[in-house]
Amino acid sequence: MFKLLYKFTLCLLGAAVLMLLLPKDLQAQEPWTLQACIDYAKDNNLQLQQDALDIENNAINLNQARMDRLPNLNASASHSYNFGRSIDPFTNQFATDAIQSNFFAVTSGVTLFNGFRLKNVIRQSEINMEASRYGLETSKNNVMLNTVGAYLDIILNREILENTRRQVTATEEQLLRTRKLVEAGAVPRTNLYDLEAQKASDELQATNAENSLRLAYLRMKQLLTIPDSEPFEIAIPNMPDPESMIMPSNPDVVYQEALNRQPEVKQAELNRESAKKGIEIAQSGLYPRITLDGNMNTNYSSRQRTIPNTDAEPNIVTDTVGFVAPAASIPGDPMRFVVIPRAVFPMEDFTFFRQLEESFRQNIGVSMQIPIFNRKQVRNDVQRAKIQSRRSEIALELTKQQIQQTIEQAYLDARNAQIAFRSNGQRVRALQESLRAAEVRLAAGAGNITDYNIAKTTLSQAEADLLRAKYDFIFKVKILDFYQGKQIVF
Repeated sequence: MFKLLYKFTLCLLGAAVLMLLLPKDLQAQEPWTLQACIDYAKDNNLQLQQDALDIENNAINLNQARMDRLPNLNASASHSYNFGRSIDPFTNQFATDAIQSNFFAVTSGVTLFNGFRLKNVIRQSEINMEASRYGLETSKNNVMLNTVGAYLDIILNREILENTRRQVTATEEQLLRTRKLVEAGAVPRTNLYDLEAQKASDELQATNAENSLRLAYLRMKQLLTIPDSEPFEIAIPNMPDPESMIMPSNPDVVYQEALNRQPEVKQAELNRESAKKGIEIAQSGLYPRITLDGNMNTNYSSRQRTIPNTDAEPNIVTDTVGFVAPAASIPGDPMRFVVIPRAVFPMEDFTFFRQLEESFRQNIGVSMQIPIFNRKQVRNDVQRAKIQSRRSEIALELTKQQIQQTIEQAYLDARNAQIAFRSNGQRVRALQESLRAAEVRLAAGAGNITDYNIAKTTLSQAEADLLRAKYDFIFKVKILDFYQGKQIVF
């Protein structure tokens, strides 16, 4: 018994590990809830990935703006050969032999003042960083609303398909009863033909509804970036009763809430603030720029291989610099030479590292650039920045206007859908009674098949209108809830 239990446990563990290792599309497909669709869409939407990259890019820009306040430090090195007659770059003497030379330098500089440009660039980068975060939230909201709309579209088309299939079933039942009446001679055979035509019409409506449902699923898959070939099914939630849903009393109340909550408004406000900083950045070009610079450098020349050793005892030699000619008036007067003494020090090797040490130089200095006339480039930059600031103000007002129009349209659509839902509800109930009476008359042989078909078709259309009004109302009310900061759930 223990061995059997042990083997059974191993089998269960093996199956569990296998399920974990299987790809998701090979595991049992569970229906997707609305929240699962929203989360998946947000994780795989390419536009959201681009917006996330914008945040990363603005973070880099902010970091660079902060680093620009620090001194820079750069090193350079060169190695060159000169052939033929040339000037030794370090001894400034003519040479005809090949000269090998090296140059090494370290430079640094820091901006002391540039019209507060660095400060304003940092602040603008911080604003742009925050605006990009709100931009990502705006895109997420758009993806969420599109997903909710597609989700409700699937549910609506499912109900329409179920309704058309019920119509086909009802027509088949009526066709069966009519066939028996025709065989009994109670009704003419033309009634049977009319019902067969009605059945074909109902089946066509069911096919169209099935195609609409398939198209609704395709739109949802495209939102989720799921291939159409993959199996996909949504979970059908308990939809709220439109009669129990409460609409806001006034769209202005929703609009005021949206101004305080919606990220696109925050993003537009930050873009306006960033544009104002752009004006200050452009105006910094009107001020002097003061920088502190310093450098260290050294060099080596292969032509300067030796150097006098000034620490050793020199050899005194004389150099002839001229002569005095013999006097013609004095017979036998010798030629006298003019010489000067010169100390000659013994030479020693002037090595590579010693040359670098001997040639080591440093300097530090402060420079100031004063703008006087630059073909009005700075002033034109300021004017362009002011235009951009005005654009951002208009963009903010346009964003608010679009939100207000969207809320007003959703409010009006919701109210109209609510009225249509109630009216279609009454219409459906009345047509159901009319169809029931037509079926009774037709079954008794006293009815007209044409009246029955008309009543049935009218009822089918009314039921479809009722479903559309229902889900249109639900979606529009959910949009109004969203603009008030409420979570969309079913």
